[in-house]
Amino acid sequence: MEAIKSEISWADEEISLAHARIKQLKTIKNDLKKLSKVAKGGIAVDESAMREITSRAGPGGGKALSKVPSLPHAVNVGTGDMFSDYFITKGTVTPKTTLQTSAKVESFAVLAFKPKGAGPGRSSKRSKRKPNDFTTVANIIAVSTTDSMIHFFESDGTLITSYPATHVVTKFAFDSGDSPLLITGGKDGSVLFHNMTLWKNDHVIVGKRPRAKVVPGEFNKDGTPKRAKPPPPSKKNSNGIALVVHLESIADTPPSCYDGGKLPAVLGLSLYAPRGNGVNARKVVVSDDAGAVRLYFAKNGTMMRSFDLDVPQTSSSMAKTGVTLAIGTGSDVSFVHASKADKVLSRCDGISGTRVVSVAYDVLIPSYLYAGLDNGDVLVFDTKFRANKQASSAKATCKLLYKATSGGETIDGIFGLKGYLLSTASAGNSMSVHNTTSAREERTRYLVDNSANMHGKPYSGYGVAVSEGSGNKIE
Repeated sequence: MEAIKSEISWADEEISLAHARIKQLKTIKNDLKKLSKVAKGGIAVDESAMREITSRAGPGGGKALSKVPSLPHAVNVGTGDMFSDYFITKGTVTPKTTLQTSAKVESFAVLAFKPKGAGPGRSSKRSKRKPNDFTTVANIIAVSTTDSMIHFFESDGTLITSYPATHVVTKFAFDSGDSPLLITGGKDGSVLFHNMTLWKNDHVIVGKRPRAKVVPGEFNKDGTPKRAKPPPPSKKNSNGIALVVHLESIADTPPSCYDGGKLPAVLGLSLYAPRGNGVNARKVVVSDDAGAVRLYFAKNGTMMRSFDLDVPQTSSSMAKTGVTLAIGTGSDVSFVHASKADKVLSRCDGISGTRVVSVAYDVLIPSYLYAGLDNGDVLVFDTKFRANKQASSAKATCKLLYKATSGGETIDGIFGLKGYLLSTASAGNSMSVHNTTSAREERTRYLVDNSANMHGKPYSGYGVAVSEGSGNKIE
């Protein structure tokens, strides 16, 4: 009974907040109407007055910035041996925690482990969730260092385990599910496939429990060899979390892909998992600094095919939406079709004389693509633009919509979230946050700049890694 009363109280509180929000928006609308009447009367309207009114609405589909408790990001800061998880509160960005690693940081990623039935209403009587299991996405931070190690941390900074990767990891790709798979790309061009199992105390949270093994010298009553399941991992952190990582296979790359006896370094790495086709259908897309793209079967590391891009890759990573991967090539953006294992003939033409250094898709509008440039600007493209709305999608083209300035410094990386776009610039030691909820109707609103200064130390790498566990949602 008390639980029901608590839920009713929660519902009443949410209704009150919704009513307050509606009242606030109505006030904003009325104030904007007043400005509109003034403008129609031929009187110039101060743009700052309009910005002041619209800023009350806050970013991210109606959430006030002060109500957004955190960004689920890991931002690499310092001289390369420090690593921080950042909060954004009331318009300022402040570090939440700092992680110390064994050597200089090379790259990092946030791995979103998704337990079966995560979220309400998905459990069944047959498979009741253990009381110690995660009920939501578990974000694990993976940090690779120059000594060929990968350190795995919880989001609060607690170390889970350190794993010898056997190569210096420059890129990560990850897929959760029944069989979590971590793919690592190295400076030496190698691509490795790792199986992962996440434990909490004695229970498997995500992944498959190890199969029963034959116990040497022991037999059942019928004479068959006795089998026993391996015990849970003995090495757990203070929160009872354990992560078991095993090298599954190494990508089998033919000699024709080598350059001077060596594989070109991995620049981009992405995992494509077709819906409904099971884990065996997963494919890995790799781009290297020789301008080639290689596709592998994730099941065993066998290469499907490789092809060259028309222009060598200039972006620090690739962006994926559906079956399409975007790659910065010079001043333009080229595309790869993961399902067809081929490059797409169409491209997005950028601004001559600039270089695309990072790309990201909009989470709310997947046809919108952001391209960060070496001059500090961000270009916004509509990759499925149709002049005639009745025309078929086959006649869609890529159109440059507008340019958003981000501070004038070379952008290291950009990342799309639900309602936001982040960009980082190591030279200016800044992380910029843009509101993109109204990208269709108006230009991207500029919210935060130069507010992530960390003791005067610059960012390294491309600056941001974001959990994709909740659709890149700010939580």
